[in-house]
Amino acid sequence: MKRKNNRKKAITLKDKKILIIGILLVGLLMIGVFITLMVQPPVNHFTIGNGKNLKGIDVSNHQGKIDWQALPHDKINYVFIKATEGTTYNDPFFKGNWQNASEYNFLKGAYHFFTVGTSGADQAKAFIAQVPKEKNVLTPVIDLELIGENREEIITEIRVFVNKIEEHYEVKPIFYINKNTFHTYVEGVFNDYMIWYADYADEPALDESIWTFWQYTESGLIEGIKGPVDFNIFRGNKQDLESIIIQ
Repeated sequence: MKRKNNRKKAITLKDKKILIIGILLVGLLMIGVFITLMVQPPVNHFTIGNGKNLKGIDVSNHQGKIDWQALPHDKINYVFIKATEGTTYNDPFFKGNWQNASEYNFLKGAYHFFTVGTSGADQAKAFIAQVPKEKNVLTPVIDLELIGENREEIITEIRVFVNKIEEHYEVKPIFYINKNTFHTYVEGVFNDYMIWYADYADEPALDESIWTFWQYTESGLIEGIKGPVDFNIFRGNKQDLESIIIQ
């Protein structure tokens, strides 16, 4: 009887050792996978192509005071800067960011956050008052993120805003959109305008033939900026990018 009991104990200890070794191996495998993902992140479009898909950022008051001298030129080909929102809000960091972008030789452009339910003409007036008419800057941007109740009225106000901007700066503005605002306001209505598409999936839902810029994350980290910042790619090379600079 004693011998039989001892055999049971021996088998139990052996099984425990095998289980512990198995758990350790699985743990080591998971650590290896984690390290691999950290060192070699998933490939995005901006890593593909010979000189194509140029990277850039967009900034606003959310980034606070930026150390422009520390921003790396080899990682940033352009910067979009928030200027205004609605009819009354001027981004408090716009003037400083606008001046510093030029001082540190970054290609820059300004954008307006469009609010629904307010006058497109008044919003255009606010943007024009804040953003100087300059050469060698990127085309202005209308940022469409909000959905309102009356689609036709909102489209009318968007059209008024766009026409005012086009008349003043003598270029067609870029439409910044997400999936909802694209299908609600832009698709089939504003077909002759460049699209800057916000989509944080591994691949943008819109076909590449539709968008010119793709904002692929809102959680980017880069030298010179404390905290997260939006990262974008431009679908083209430097010569293509230069073609949308105001001359």
